[in-house]
Amino acid sequence: MSEQEIARRHNEETARNRERFIYRPIKTVADWLDSHNGLVTAAATVAIAWLTWSLSSDSSRQAETANGILSATRAQQTAMEGQLAEMRRQRELTVAQLSASLRREPPEYRPIDSVGNYVIPGAPTAVGWAFNPIWRDVGPTRAKNFVSRSTHIEAPVVSDQTGRTTWKCPTVAQPDLSEQAGSIVDKDGVITEIAINVSNTIVARALEPNPDLVLYLIGSIQYNDIFPDTSAHHFDWCVAAVPSNLVTGGFNFHRMYEREYEK
Repeated sequence: MSEQEIARRHNEETARNRERFIYRPIKTVADWLDSHNGLVTAAATVAIAWLTWSLSSDSSRQAETANGILSATRAQQTAMEGQLAEMRRQRELTVAQLSASLRREPPEYRPIDSVGNYVIPGAPTAVGWAFNPIWRDVGPTRAKNFVSRSTHIEAPVVSDQTGRTTWKCPTVAQPDLSEQAGSIVDKDGVITEIAINVSNTIVARALEPNPDLVLYLIGSIQYNDIFPDTSAHHFDWCVAAVPSNLVTGGFNFHRMYEREYEK
């Protein structure tokens, strides 16, 4: 058989196979689709609807998951804020329980001479009295940066409507303690302020049977705890110093007010 004959038969066989396995099945499917176009349209609609529902369901699940994550995050944030608030409360309780606390003790008083030196009671050189305010740390920890300023004020005796003598500590300007160098007061320790010197002339007038003035000792202190970032403690005080004897003093101290605060 010649090569031309072989080629011709091969081409014919290829054409028959193309017709049998490609063109005829495609035509059959096309004819079927053309004759059943309503069913095909309905099937396509169902497929599109299913795909749309599937995508919608996936989106809903994703939204639910995102909302769950957001809710969990908010719950964790709320829990952390509660823990922080409890930590702050516990720290405040600790600071309150362990902070220093200064208590005013009765002032010391001694006679002095004209240059402020201490002398024995009844000495001919005595011209006045030195009063030293005293503070004691009764808290469980030490106080630091202790500063103070005290003075004396002699105020006229005031009588009420019935003629009775009334004592009222004069109002004074709040002293500026910020520029003073502070001291440390140890736990159970005592610190004594600089003396307040008062002349015998004033003491004698306060000692008269019908005195025309009242001697007041008045002052302020400020100190800090050992804990950082806490407010400074302030303490304002005033007492009436009432003498009973010009030689020995015999002063009685009547508390007028004590005000402790933070700022």
